Amino acid sequence: MMLIDEQAAADREHELLTLPTPGTTADQLDRADNTAVESSLLRFGGYRLYISGTQHLDFSDQPLLPPLRRLEYTGPIEPARIDTILRQTILSFFDETLRNQPSSVLTAPSSMPEVTIQRWQTPLPAK
Repeated sequence: MMLIDEQAAADREHELLTLPTPGTTADQLDRADNTAVESSLLRFGGYRLYISGTQHLDFSDQPLLPPLRRLEYTGPIEPARIDTILRQTILSFFDETLRNQPSSVLTAPSSMPEVTIQRWQTPLPAK
């Protein structure tokens, strides 16, 4: 499993650690979401990527629109740059998981300073 998210998601996770529980309904829902994601990653292994300079719609075709049409819910990252990052990371993920070809893109993305990668090892099967 690989999850790709905006940097604000990581910031929100850190914020939730400092807020009192139970907090607002939004806080409770965000905590439940984070717990479910963490549980799945611990159980099955995978990656969680955070890309700085992005917002929700940067992961859609919104960045391809003319600049005046993409003022909302897109970050300051250049559309071509987010496209490159997504193509490289997704291709590397599929190469690693489907072709068993390890990729340095997912272990040491030196060419992508905008990307923070967290990795959970796939647990060994029980004998």
